[in-house]
Amino acid sequence: MPGHILAHLDCASPYSYFALLHLRRIRPILSTYGISISIIPIFLGGVNHATGNQPPSTLPAKAKFSPYDMQRAIEHFGTVKLSAPPFFPMVSLLPQRCMCVLKAQYPEEVFETVFERLWIWVFNKHVDLAKPENMKAVLLDGPELDEKQVDEIIRLAGTKEVKAVLNENTRRCIKEYGAFGAPWLWVVNGQGKGEPVFGSDRWVYVYRMLGLQFDDVKLKNADGTDVVSEGRLVSESARANAAKL
Repeated sequence: MPGHILAHLDCASPYSYFALLHLRRIRPILSTYGISISIIPIFLGGVNHATGNQPPSTLPAKAKFSPYDMQRAIEHFGTVKLSAPPFFPMVSLLPQRCMCVLKAQYPEEVFETVFERLWIWVFNKHVDLAKPENMKAVLLDGPELDEKQVDEIIRLAGTKEVKAVLNENTRRCIKEYGAFGAPWLWVVNGQGKGEPVFGSDRWVYVYRMLGLQFDDVKLKNADGTDVVSEGRLVSESARANAAKL
């Protein structure tokens, strides 16, 4: 097995959004190594309750620091402006259950595209997706789903079967992979060894764990010589060109 990344995400976590963006961007390169990605919806509120963790906004020192860190991440990942909505921390049970339905019944591209949209509605538009009418609106905000499909997704999200899926995803993330927050990655290398990675800014560690070729962070000299890189993966074409040198 060349390798695999399990990414446990919740739309209540803005850093889960950054992780999802990055993973989708690097998937074509990871595929050249035979490494796959699975995006798994979890309930962050359940993780926090089980582990005693608290949202940054509830701790004064973290709350004061968060705007700086958020702005830096926005610039690094190249996203639209994001900020905490007035209902933050949000109750994400309904949207996360809907994502469990999408993951089970729709193509990966549809599931991930719609999932990505949730963060825009929560952290850019400040729409509370705990309300069914708002959840319906975000599911319809694109060409992927029609109204009949959306109504069925929301109906299924209220069933005990789908509730059990989200509960199990969350339980496994905590008990099997050691999660105390989100995004929570479980990275499995080619030898089948798995390790946890927390956050959206530890990609160099992920690349090393998977045995990938990549450019680490390098500073330019004061005279401008040397090349700056940002921990980015080396593409298949770049590796091929390097092999010819």
